[in-house]
This record gives sequence, structure tokens and C-alpha cells, in this order.
Amino acid sequence: MESHIYNLSKEQIREGNDVTLIFNAGEKVTSNDIKISNFPLYRIEPQFICVFIFYLLVLRVLYINKERFEIVHLHGDWSSAIFHSILKKITGARKVCLSI
Repeated sequence: MESHIYNLSKEQIREGNDVTLIFNAGEKVTSNDIKISNFPLYRIEPQFICVFIFYLLVLRVLYINKERFEIVHLHGDWSSAIFHSILKKITGARKVCLSI
């Protein structure tokens, strides 16, 4: 997944888009990227709890930073979609899309 996100981000940047990754595992693509935690959240079981904690941390960072985005692109499983309306409201995004 990290490789896909890295390549997708690089392609979006080449096309002139601003990209900010908020992630837990992997490395930064640009200096704008935010590593949400140094603890590997993916080790937490069951997986839904991991996703829930991740999104709580993301929501906290977005709320504090008050940064605006046109599009929010989520990568994950169905449980990632639970937070789409909150993410859309906090970021002012026109659209939220999900890659499963």
C-alpha cells in the first residue's frame, strides 16, 4: 500500500497538484507530509481499533492545523469510510474519495 501511495503522490505532484500525506507507516514524499505517530498502529488488534485510533489522531492534527484541502483521498478498508464526513467538514474538501 505504501508503494502505491508513494507512486500516486509523485504522479499527482508531477501533474502540478499539491499533495500532503498524513500517514503512520512509510516515509515522507514531501516536506508537507505528516507522520501521525512513531508507534506502528497496524500492530493493534483488532484492525478496526487501529483504524479508529489513526483517524482520531488525523482529525486532531487537521483540527489543530486548520489546513484546507480540495480533495481528501483515503486509502484503506471499508472502516475508513466511517470518518469521511468529519474529514470533509474539517478540511473544507469538495470531495472525499476512498481506495480500497
